[in-house]
Amino acid sequence: MTARSAFASARGRYRYRVVVGLLSVSLPITIVLGTLLISQATDGLTAASEKAGESVARAVALRLEDFVSERRENLKTIAEQASGHLDDLGTAALIQHIDSTYADFRNIEVTDLNGTIIRSSRADVSVEVKGLDWFHTVAAGEPVISPIELADGDLRWFVAAPILDPQGRPEGVVVGNLDPSVLADVLNPEVEAGSSVVAVNHDHLLVYDTAMGKSDGKAMVAKGALATSVDNAATRKALAGSAGSARYANLTGSDVIGGFDSVDELSWGIVVERPASLALASVAHERSNAFLLVLAGAVIAVVFALWFARREARNLGALADESRSASNEVNASAAQLSASSEELAA
Repeated sequence: MTARSAFASARGRYRYRVVVGLLSVSLPITIVLGTLLISQATDGLTAASEKAGESVARAVALRLEDFVSERRENLKTIAEQASGHLDDLGTAALIQHIDSTYADFRNIEVTDLNGTIIRSSRADVSVEVKGLDWFHTVAAGEPVISPIELADGDLRWFVAAPILDPQGRPEGVVVGNLDPSVLADVLNPEVEAGSSVVAVNHDHLLVYDTAMGKSDGKAMVAKGALATSVDNAATRKALAGSAGSARYANLTGSDVIGGFDSVDELSWGIVVERPASLALASVAHERSNAFLLVLAGAVIAVVFALWFARREARNLGALADESRSASNEVNASAAQLSASSEELAA
C-alpha cells in the first residue's frame, strides 16, 4: 500500500469517526427533546379538550337549572294571585296565559288540598294528582318538583307550589304538568358537531339523549327513556355531585371523552360526550408535527455531521500535505549536505 493510499484510508476512517461521534451526541438529544415536546403537546391539548367538555356540561346544567327555576317562578306567581281566589275567573285566565306564553306545560291545574281539580288551563287535559307521593308534601306547604316517571307508556313530570290563604296556611295547590319534550331544547345547546348531551336520573336511568331529537314523552319512552341503564365513569361522578371529565366507552361502545356536571335539585347527571377521535384530533395533528420536527432535526444533524467531518478531513489532508512537503524539503536539504560533505572529503 502506497503512502498516499494509506493516508486516504486513514482520512476516510477519521471522517467516519467524526460523523459517528457527532451523531451519537446530537441524535439522542434531538430525540429526547422531540419526545418531551410530543408528550407536552399531547398532555396540554388533551387537558384543553377535557376542560372544554366540562365547560359545556356546566353550561347545559345551568340551562336546566334556569328552566326549573323559571317554572317554579311561574307557579309562585299563580299561587300568589290565587290566594283566596281558587275558583276565580282571574285565576283561570292567569293559568291559561302562563300555559300559552311559555309552552313548557301540558297543562296547569289549581286543586284543593285533597287534589280535586278546581281550574285547569286546558279543558281537554287533566291529571289526577291526589294519589301521587309528592302531593302530600306540597299540600303541607312545601313547593316541589317531582322525579320524572313512567306512567302508562308516557313520561310524567310535575312542578307544584302551595297556595296559601291570607293567614299563610295552605288552602290549595297549583300543579304544572311539565312537557318532557322541552328537554330537547333545554339540553341541546349549540355543541360541536359529533357531540351529544345525555341526562340520567339518580338510578343511572337515561332521561334524555340528544340522539332522541325533538320527541314527546311516549316517543322518548320508545327510544329508551327510563329503561336504559347508563353507568360509566362520567355518570357515576356526576351523580356523586362532582364535575369534570372522563374517558370511557359509551352505550354504543364508542371511545368518548365526556364532560360531566350535576343538577342537584333534580338529582340528575349531565354528560356531554364527544368521540375521542374528534376531541383529540388536534393532539394527533400536533403529534405528527412534532414527529416531523424531530425527523427534520435528525436530518439536519446528519447533514451537519457529514459537512463537519468532510471539512475536518480536508483540513487534516492539507496539514498532512504540508507535513509531507516539509519532510521532502528536509530530505532534499539533507541529501545536498551529504553530497557537499563527500566533495570536501575527496
